[in-house]
Amino acid sequence: MIGKIVYPFLLPIHNNEQGGIYVDTCLTNYNNASIIFGFARS
Repeated sequence: MIGKIVYPFLLPIHNNEQGGIYVDTCLTNYNNASIIFGFARS
């Protein structure tokens, strides 16, 4: 991995009333991502 930069991100996907899906936001910050996984574990 010499010379490569990795940018992790999360894309929360939701269902709408018509049965379609959409991406709510793009989370690229570690603190925001840890909040999402903190709720998922509780």
